[in-house]
Amino acid sequence: MAIKPGDRVPDATLTRPTDAGPTPVTGAEEFSSKRIVLVDDGVVKELNVLNPGEHKVSDAEFTVCQL
Repeated sequence: MAIKPGDRVPDATLTRPTDAGPTPVTGAEEFSSKRIVLVDDGVVKELNVLNPGEHKVSDAEFTVCQL
């Protein structure tokens, strides 16, 4: 099955590593936030995590200020 932009990950139970040990989470919980990564010459310079409904760190002006 090919994956294309806009496709959603099917919901399933996944395991997230935590300090308390492996913790089960649903795919919806794990993938509900978005990540914006700024890369310079192959090196990650910034990692911004966007919570559901939040738009601040995906705003172009906010992102450009981090360069």
